[in-house]
Amino acid sequence: MRVIYSWLREWVDFDFSPERLAQVFESLGMGVEAIEKDGDEVIYDLEITPNRPDLLGVIGIAREISAYTGNPLKRTIDFELQTGEGIEVEIENPDDCPRYTASVVSGVSVRPSPDWLSRRLELSGIRSLNNIIDVSNYVLLEMGQPIHIFDRESVDRIVVRRARDGEKILTLDSVERELDHDILVIASSREPIAIAGVMGGELSGVRDTTKDVVVESAFFNPGVIRKGRKKLNINTESSYRFERKADIGIVHIAQSYTVKLLKEVCGGKDVSPMVDTNPDYRKGVYVSLDVDRINRLLGTDYSKQDIEETLERLGFEIQTDKVFVPTFRRDIELPEELSEEVARLKGYNTIRRRVRTVVNEVAVDENLTLRKFRYVLEGMGLNEVKSLSFMPSGFDPSVKEELALANPMWPDRTVMRTTLAYGMLKIAEHNLHRGRPYVRIFEVGRVFRPEEKTMLGVLVAGVFPRRWFAHEREMDFYDIKGIAEGMLVESGLEGYRFVEGERQIYEKGFSLDILVDGERIGDLGLLKQDIIEMDAFFTEVESEKLLKNFLKKSEFKGVNRFPFVKRDLSLIIPQGVENSTVIGIIREVGGFVEKVDVLDVYTGKGIPEGCRSITYRIHFRYPERTLRAEEVEEKIERILDKLKEIDVVLRQ
Repeated sequence: MRVIYSWLREWVDFDFSPERLAQVFESLGMGVEAIEKDGDEVIYDLEITPNRPDLLGVIGIAREISAYTGNPLKRTIDFELQTGEGIEVEIENPDDCPRYTASVVSGVSVRPSPDWLSRRLELSGIRSLNNIIDVSNYVLLEMGQPIHIFDRESVDRIVVRRARDGEKILTLDSVERELDHDILVIASSREPIAIAGVMGGELSGVRDTTKDVVVESAFFNPGVIRKGRKKLNINTESSYRFERKADIGIVHIAQSYTVKLLKEVCGGKDVSPMVDTNPDYRKGVYVSLDVDRINRLLGTDYSKQDIEETLERLGFEIQTDKVFVPTFRRDIELPEELSEEVARLKGYNTIRRRVRTVVNEVAVDENLTLRKFRYVLEGMGLNEVKSLSFMPSGFDPSVKEELALANPMWPDRTVMRTTLAYGMLKIAEHNLHRGRPYVRIFEVGRVFRPEEKTMLGVLVAGVFPRRWFAHEREMDFYDIKGIAEGMLVESGLEGYRFVEGERQIYEKGFSLDILVDGERIGDLGLLKQDIIEMDAFFTEVESEKLLKNFLKKSEFKGVNRFPFVKRDLSLIIPQGVENSTVIGIIREVGGFVEKVDVLDVYTGKGIPEGCRSITYRIHFRYPERTLRAEEVEEKIERILDKLKEIDVVLRQ
């Protein structure tokens, strides 16, 4: 993020030299990668962490300086459009686009931008194109809110929808791109005119003859934008901000500010009422305020007034025993994060060093089995976490009955959790946004469906860094399946198998149910992309059923001294028949089958349509004597006869 010294001075008074301001940035958590001078201007190249999208605009950085110095902001954007009937806007799925505003400005004139505007953009690393496009980029840089401007002639109405499979759009970079249902688009009544939150279309773009324009300011689902952007391999300033959860509360203000600049810079005359699809957006969240806890966590003795004044300078509102967190600070959700804000603004160097006395509390009521199994999970490279027992209503559609909270602490966590996934996702996001390349975590906790159950959940996400023994790679479906299998083996369970799952928190086709002796004890899969901004893999198992045999003493069995007999069977298997079903029949009918391995899977020439060929290697061994060949052949015949009942036949 490039920011100009003089631009910040327009928003807040400070007497720091450019060098001292760089130190202030560092103390506030913004890394200074470079300081450049261009004539009389000083430009900072700042490193903004992913959890602070509010700092991706001049206003956000000025707000931090204001909090640091105690000087109020000098400017406010108080020009607001009236809402009402304007251009027709339709949102097909509000989850994809929780808020969309649009207005029409008539009588604009396309020409080069004034020097002050083009100069400011160029110092910020953006090439000046024309006054209308430059206005949208200027608002993005100043407010951190992406703006898109369409030529009114190309837009009869606005429809925010998913693309149809096979639809195409010519984007502003003159590349024709094929779309699918995972990609969110802005469309007219005829065709897509922009890839939502990423890039506009060339046919609806501003041109030299443009007289009337449609201004878009919106809030899009970050996960949807990320998925579409990755599929199309496009990176833009807009997508960078939307993926990090832009501020839903500034959408209408940015719309009004853009219209104001279009009138001043581009000669705009008539302005339609602003269409706002969600004027009653959620204004912010409440976090409980406990002054004693803040001081305990920091090892300080700040007064209640001191802490409250510090938080108020950051834009928070104090309401007795809780703090109202505005929409631009989406990273603040927990009381502990308020402690971090106090320490950050006060300065970590002001906290006195002291030796803390810690009492080692031994848990006496923890279940012995779970405690011992934790060592197994830690041995797999997993870290234990604890999350809150609340989640948003509807997060887990597979559970129809939810236990609603009578007095929720957070507006977005209104029911008791029915899965450990939500809390673990929040923990994963928190860590990944703060620079950790990957997370491998587990949690043991109760869920409410509405009956209480103790569940064991594991979540993995991110990228394994390169090691001398392995290349860098993203974690995938087989990581979580391997962990689940490891847990089943270590627990001592036998007769488990995986079948295709249908739980709705997972992406379709990327989930499995875990069955033990035909009973479902858990599941695993890739969590849906619309609930998380990354590929996250999760498994959840009923701990009581998983661990029922864990502490049982194993019976010693000597090494079998008799040789095994192996036979290979190549079978033609219909697509609807699961591999685990075939192996189950082989073990059941084979009698003294020691193990079954899959050697080969083949589809193609010579295999009937709708079928596949799988080759199995079966090891037979009898514990008391050497098997005779005719005994093995008899078992093979019985296996083949049984398999015919499910239309599985020997490949000729």
